[in-house]
Amino acid sequence: MATADALAKSFAVFDADASGTISAAELVAILTRSGGGAPMAIADAEALIRAVDINGDGELSLEEFCTLMAAPGALTLLPPPAEEEEARVAAFEAATRTVKKTSPVLQIFQRVARRDESLTALMLSSQSNEHNEHMEFSMWPDARKAAALALLTGSRQITRVKLGGAHLTDASARALASAVGASSIVEVLDIERNNLTERGLLEIVSALKNNTSLRELRMTGMTLTTAVEVALAECLDGGGVPALVKLSPAMRNANERRRVEAAISRNLEEQRKRRNEDTSSAPSLPQPWARWDQPQE
Repeated sequence: MATADALAKSFAVFDADASGTISAAELVAILTRSGGGAPMAIADAEALIRAVDINGDGELSLEEFCTLMAAPGALTLLPPPAEEEEARVAAFEAATRTVKKTSPVLQIFQRVARRDESLTALMLSSQSNEHNEHMEFSMWPDARKAAALALLTGSRQITRVKLGGAHLTDASARALASAVGASSIVEVLDIERNNLTERGLLEIVSALKNNTSLRELRMTGMTLTTAVEVALAECLDGGGVPALVKLSPAMRNANERRRVEAAISRNLEEQRKRRNEDTSSAPSLPQPWARWDQPQE
């Protein structure tokens, strides 16, 4: 962890006007300069500040800056979605207020927000049939994507979420984690070929510990570090994601690969047993009162 002196020096660099506080604009400016890291939208910076803004002035004091920097993934992970559904919807409406009402992607997420029972899949992958919708969603700023994906939390309709190649970053990680947590009914999650790093992937894997619905998880095209592979192996070894039977890509580390493959084999066997039990316990068909060729009394 950085020392207090190092954090104070970093604070001075961010505080370009030497006002004693860091504004959202200053946060964006320092992070998007050459060599400063991945670009950050102003809405993302404002969300980060709100997470630690003790006095509510919309800027970071030195104390608030130290609190922010102490959190893992501080400058990439947005705060978790609100627990209340109304607050998540309000955050989405605020994040999309400048989006044209005719936007097909906006309309899709509006259906998610109102729990449209006919919408059972969110198909915004680069391989989906709706290429224009994928392109639009990919171009949304990080904070807007996160607010939209947070609407999946608590959904009792959507079972497939395909977001391959949608330019997702760690900013969306906590929204995705919330969507696949304990209350999730999502069975397929495709986040292939995105820009999620170790920090974001660990958030998602951690949420899977209490997931009982996910059957398929696709993460091909991203760097699964040793920490991510270990977290996945420990999650599955510990009985997490008991429905998971398909995982890609295969683990690079031999030990984690064996653990994951063994856990998936157990999941498959448990599902086979349950199917057999369901079949054997099914009621037999009722017998006819009398055969047509037997005399009636």
